[in-house]
Amino acid sequence: MLINTYGARHALSAFRTYATRVREARDLGVILLKPGYPKLAKILGAMADVHLKVTQECEVPIVYGIKSRTDFYAFEMDVSNGCAMPNLHQ
Repeated sequence: MLINTYGARHALSAFRTYATRVREARDLGVILLKPGYPKLAKILGAMADVHLKVTQECEVPIVYGIKSRTDFYAFEMDVSNGCAMPNLHQ
């Protein structure tokens, strides 16, 4: 929504400010970027300490690390104990 409202250039400026504040506070920041912005994804990936990618194969959500490189993990919800708990399976 930020990109659609303000444009990629102004959104990138806001992301840089956000990243600086997160690092100064030694905090955790999360930015979600939908497909369709490959140049912006490359820039944000370079700014990040950790870069995760979420995709889908055969209707199963897959999570893997791009920075630091990790294996692929299938994401599923375990409801065996009465409440939904996310599980990652390699």
